[in-house]
Amino acid sequence: MTTEELIAEIERLDAAATIGPWRVDGTIRRDGKGRPNLPAYIEVELSAEDSATIIEVWDKDEDAELIASYRTLAVEAARRLREAEKDKAFYKDAATRQNFEIEQILGKALGYPTFDTLPEIGGTTADKDIVFVFMHTAESIAEEAATRLRELTDAHGRLQSLVGNPDWHRQMAASLDFFENGGEGKTLADLGLE
Repeated sequence: MTTEELIAEIERLDAAATIGPWRVDGTIRRDGKGRPNLPAYIEVELSAEDSATIIEVWDKDEDAELIASYRTLAVEAARRLREAEKDKAFYKDAATRQNFEIEQILGKALGYPTFDTLPEIGGTTADKDIVFVFMHTAESIAEEAATRLRELTDAHGRLQSLVGNPDWHRQMAASLDFFENGGEGKTLADLGLE
């Protein structure tokens, strides 16, 4: 039974039953041998002056209390469960939207292609602001961005250490090319920075 089916069944039973809340009137009375000889009654209030017995419980006082309580508690539980399901759907949608935004921000910063540059996968000019992140997740793109940031920070530190190096012009030109081209096809060793 799904959550929605459970809620629907509780609501169906509630609509068909005598209106609540119910209450227990009295306790089960027992004979000298401990056998029940008078039942506890579950009553429903019809008006301020009148009530009616709707169930007689012969076995256990706890059963009477359970039956009377479930009449109200099950309906309240179904109401709260429906609210929780709505909240779950809201937060799932919010998390999905946030994940997309993180992917887009980081994907753009890392130079991922936009959909409009990829007609082979159905991209159109309407998609010029959406980057294609392939099979990445926000977490994997964040990891890639962190790695790239470490590389650039290290390269910056090495650039600062070039002062006083007689071959610094060649290394500076290579380093500028590294930054301008996003380091594509080059390693820090290629720049003489490692």
